[in-house]
Amino acid sequence: MPKYCLPLPPQDELLKNLAYDPATGVLTRKVTTTRKAGTEAGCETKTTRQTIRVVGVCGRFFVAHRLIWKMMTGQEPPEFIDHIDGNSLNNRWNNLRLATNGQNRFNSKRAKNNSSGFKGVHHRGPRYISRPWRAVISANGKHYNLGQFATPEEAAAAVNAKRETLHGVYARIA
Repeated sequence: MPKYCLPLPPQDELLKNLAYDPATGVLTRKVTTTRKAGTEAGCETKTTRQTIRVVGVCGRFFVAHRLIWKMMTGQEPPEFIDHIDGNSLNNRWNNLRLATNGQNRFNSKRAKNNSSGFKGVHHRGPRYISRPWRAVISANGKHYNLGQFATPEEAAAAVNAKRETLHGVYARIA
């Protein structure tokens, strides 16, 4: 089990120590610990892929959106909670949803080293002059080669159409 999925404190303990505003997504302290009561709980920290908010409660640090899930539902959160808009610091209740690992990846942003400007679109190299752009997508362990195209925009249109079909509401069209 990943370290961020460790069992959380009981819901009543969380509600005793923290207040959550579902409209803003902000957790605030109810009691003074190392920080004064009424201040925003936690701090931002960078992981290898994103910046997240972590909150210290009951002597341990937890990812804020997991604490929020337990505070709102009373249930231990699943391994993956997806931020609909892709912003891992936006912890508004209407921006959080359950997801599998695959669904969470469907909603990921374009990689930083992507040179085409579109998810799923790759340049095939200098020897492919007439159709240098390749469109590929994967879902549920299957890879789909959607063909070769003259422009990255044509390839992106093919990827986005297939993405809507395969990924449903988790599709990130970008």
